[in-house]
Formats: sequence, structure tokens, C-alpha cells
Amino acid sequence: MGEKTTLAAIGPIIAELRKPDASNAQKRANYTVIGLIAETCEESFKANLMEQMMTLSVGIQSTNVRVKFAALQALAELMDVLAPKV
Repeated sequence: MGEKTTLAAIGPIIAELRKPDASNAQKRANYTVIGLIAETCEESFKANLMEQMMTLSVGIQSTNVRVKFAALQALAELMDVLAPKV
């Protein structure tokens, strides 16, 4: 799948999981998905880097250890993909 197809399929799911009333399991799923699609969606993430960093920073500040870990993993994957370019 290409970047556009991936974002079209996953975008609504991520939007749903970003809601403030999402459970910790949903937040973990959101961050995990972001990490998993980071390489495929490299160009979109690079273009919207500030938005991605803001999303991940919320998870990193979470009091739930599992949410924090998922956000850190997603951040590590994103930086691994974007490191040479950012």
C-alpha cells in the first residue's frame, strides 16, 4: 500500500483514537499505529511534523506507563525514519 492509501484507510481510525475521552487502550493503539505507519507515511509526517510531535508529546506526558511507552516507541520510530531529513 502506498502513503495515500494508508492514510485514507487509517486516518479516520487515528482521528477517532485521538479524542480526549479515549481510553488508555485506545491511546496506546493510536501511538502504536503512528509508529507502524511512520515509514510508509514519511512524506506526510515530515510535512506535518509539528502536529505529530504535539500528538506524541501528549502521550509521553501521560501518567499511564503503557501509554507513555507506546508514545515513546512511536517517537523513536518516527525519528528513525525522519532522522536523515529533519
